Order: sequence, then structure tokens, then C-alpha cells
Amino acid sequence: MELVLCDETEVNDITKGLKSSKACGPHSVPTSLLKTASTFFVPVLTNLINKSLLQGTFPQLLKFANVCPIYQKSDIENVKITAQYLYYQI
Repeated sequence: MELVLCDETEVNDITKGLKSSKACGPHSVPTSLLKTASTFFVPVLTNLINKSLLQGTFPQLLKFANVCPIYQKSDIENVKITAQYLYYQI
């Protein structure tokens, strides 16, 4: 199995495809800023992704997510256990 590294074009396309209506992540960087300033950080991000793939590690500082529970049932009175929640990464 051959490891395929990403290139700047791929990272730029993914960045441009991000939805501006989505909430900021745990580092509070707005999506609109990521899209606007992509020419500055895409080379750095591409390098980070490729190093992560080659080394088989992921930076500890990026292992954060905003998680918010969303109740599945319409009857809010019966909330007893956390298994009734879906967890979405925002």
C-alpha cells in the first residue's frame, strides 16, 4: 500500500469548500478568515498534514473538538441517561 501525500491544490480546494455558516472550532478561528487568508496558511497546513502522514502522528494541540449533545427524542421530560444523546463534533 502506497502512502499518498496531499498537495497545496487539494488543501486549498478543501479550504475554499468550507461552509462559512458553520461555527468556529475550539481555536476560535472563523471559517471566513480561513477562506480569505488561505494563500498564506495553505503551504504550512499542507506541510503539517504531510509530516503527520509520514510520521504517523497527529499534533496534540489539534486534538480538540467542540462537542455538543443533541437530544434524540421529542419528550424532553424523560432525559435520564446520556445514551439518549447524539454527539456531534462542531
